[in-house]
Amino acid sequence: MISLYVAGDLIGAPEREVAAHLAACDGCRRLADEFSESRS
Repeated sequence: MISLYVAGDLIGAPEREVAAHLAACDGCRRLADEFSESRS
C-alpha cells in the first residue's frame, strides 16, 4: 500500500488511511521516503 500511496495510485479512503498511518508511524514513513527517493 505504501508504494501505491507514494506513486499516487490510491484515492479516497485508502489514501487517507495510509496518510494517517504515515503521520503516526516512523518506520512506515521512512519506508515511504525510501520509495519516494527510488522513484526520483
